[in-house]
Order: sequence, then structure tokens, then C-alpha cells
Amino acid sequence: VARQNTSVVVPLDPLLEEHGGDVGPRVEGEGAQWPSRRLRSLVAGVRQALGAEINVNLYLSAAGDTVLPPHTDKYDVFVVQLWGRKVWKTCVPRASSELSTLSEAEKGELRETQRHRADGCTRYAAEDLAERDEGELKCTERQLEPGDALYLPKGIVHVARTDQIAPAAHITIA
Repeated sequence: VARQNTSVVVPLDPLLEEHGGDVGPRVEGEGAQWPSRRLRSLVAGVRQALGAEINVNLYLSAAGDTVLPPHTDKYDVFVVQLWGRKVWKTCVPRASSELSTLSEAEKGELRETQRHRADGCTRYAAEDLAERDEGELKCTERQLEPGDALYLPKGIVHVARTDQIAPAAHITIA
């Protein structure tokens, strides 16, 4: 368990591995399970579809909190909003005309490589994501509600901010 600001990041892999396909221990509440059968089924399906090991983390965020600073990851990430709301800012490099045929993911990976950070996990300052027409990055904001999903390709700069009114939770599958 890692604490960031007033929020908590919980790696779920040990729980998922410990209980395998079994129901797992019961917790309070009608029919509640931890980890849930649906989460284990989702993770197993993604592992099978991708033919790769994946990591799952749970992010519990206080109202108004930004759990992690703006950053890139060294792998693709799927985000699923569980409860509450978060505004996600994603940023891609502005491309010159000769690079305009590249996808946003390819532009992000190319920028990481040019910055000698091909392994990913580059941190950015909030000022780097400021909305400027001439800035290096073009940013978009979207709000995720419970049940919404977001795909973040490797190399895409991103940051999430929890709604000011209530806490929120999301999981990442990477």
C-alpha cells in the first residue's frame, strides 16, 4: 500500500494471486467478496486476450486530490472508474507535418525516446500541461463517472484529479 497526498494506492495482484479462481474470503455485506469474482474474471480475461502478465492497482482518492503528478507509464494502461468522479487530463506531443501520420500513442513513444526515456515513467510539472497554443503538448480533459473506462497508451502524459465534492476510486490494469 502506497500513500500519495491524502489518497491510497493498493496493488491488487497479491490478493488476486492468493485467491486464484476461488471465491476468496467473505467480507461484510450481502454476497460481498474480496476480491470480487467479476474483477478476477476481468483480469483473467485480459490476461488471456493479451497473452501477458498484467498488474492491477486500486486508487482510493480523497475529494479534490491528485493522486500522482503528471507522468507517462512504460506500458499501456486501462482505467476503470469504480465510484465517484475524476477528471483525467491526457496530453500528446504536437507533431510537425512530417509526423502528422503517426498515432497519438506513436507520438508519445517517440517523444519519450527523444527524451532518452524509452522505458517510460517520465514525470512532468503541472506547468508543462498548461493550455498554450504554442506549447509542446496538446492536452484534453475528460471526466470519468462510475463504469467509464479510459485507455492510456504507453507514452501518453496523464494526470487525474478527483472531484472536489466526494472521494473516488478507480482501478488500473496494465
